[in-house]
Amino acid sequence: MHNDHRLSPAMRVVSEMPPLKHWPGHDQTFSITQSEVAQWLAAQPECLQFLFNAMKNAGVITFDLPTKKWVGIRCPDRPGAI
Repeated sequence: MHNDHRLSPAMRVVSEMPPLKHWPGHDQTFSITQSEVAQWLAAQPECLQFLFNAMKNAGVITFDLPTKKWVGIRCPDRPGAI
């Protein structure tokens, strides 16, 4: 057994992922939207929280207080964008 106490909640969930295919149609061009692994990860609330926190902490999304919405820093529709 691994040292679970050192894993984040998202990593703990992912460590229990069942066997899934990442590229189910090897005869086709790869598409992340067809990956069973990516679909499973996206369905896990802990993984979504991890991704959100990573983007927020990296500063690529910010909270706009007047609109009460999160927005990408390069979004052309961002409040105050030129």
